[in-house]
Amino acid sequence: MARHLEAAAYYLDEDPERALQHALAAKRRASRLAVVRETVGLLAYVTEDFATALAELRTFQRISGSEAQIAIIIDCLRALDRSEDALKLARAVDRTSLPGEAQIDLAIVLSGIRLDRGEADRALAELQIPQLDPTKATVECVGLFDAHAEVLEELGRDEEAAKWRRYARLTEAAYAPDETLDVHTERLFTEEELEGDGVDLDTIDPAYEPPVSDEEELDELLDDVSDEDDPEEDNSEDEEAGFENEGGALDDAMADAAPAEDAPLTDSLTDAVADDEAPKE
Repeated sequence: MARHLEAAAYYLDEDPERALQHALAAKRRASRLAVVRETVGLLAYVTEDFATALAELRTFQRISGSEAQIAIIIDCLRALDRSEDALKLARAVDRTSLPGEAQIDLAIVLSGIRLDRGEADRALAELQIPQLDPTKATVECVGLFDAHAEVLEELGRDEEAAKWRRYARLTEAAYAPDETLDVHTERLFTEEELEGDGVDLDTIDPAYEPPVSDEEELDELLDDVSDEDDPEEDNSEDEEAGFENEGGALDDAMADAAPAEDAPLTDSLTDAVADDEAPKE
């Protein structure tokens, strides 16, 4: 099992389909291990098999009790044209309990869903989280800044969008490696050692078929988010009220944000933020 997980990691960049086959082989040998189900789910997501990804990551969530992959689970629902279920599931998540990177990923996914639905104002509000702060930027914030710029462009606020694009590029540059490293990987397994474990090492396993994921099956995956806990009619007014105050949401989020640890800024990003905040004559 461990060698198949290693093989999945080895093939991830060069051949994601083969990597998925190795992960499925590991699943056949150890289906109750959370790390195995998580690996299968993530590789299925990479290969755009969203129904399989959803099923595997929900299983990972149940086994481990972790919500670390909640953003990808919600994005799978989005890809399967189930945006209502995605938003419903998101409302049941305690976002403050998520790691910072997961909070960022979730905000980006939810903003994308709102854009898909033509709700640009709400898309902007979804991104108003404490990490949307260029003075505490980390490498994970690059995607958040770009997503914010995209929504601002959709709203016709091009000057503000350009500012956030600039913050994204400066943050990206701040965390870029000083030099390029040539990394050579070496497998600790041989292809012969993996033969007979259900993996076709020359072609994708022709016997593999993704599980049938009809509406009923996907509904079962959401059975722990009941209508009783989150009735649509009861939430509509609160949700509308929450989005009405979008204008001050960013200021409130920044005021409440705790100082970020280990978040060095380059002089260029610091100067850019200072220039943007300086009063204009």
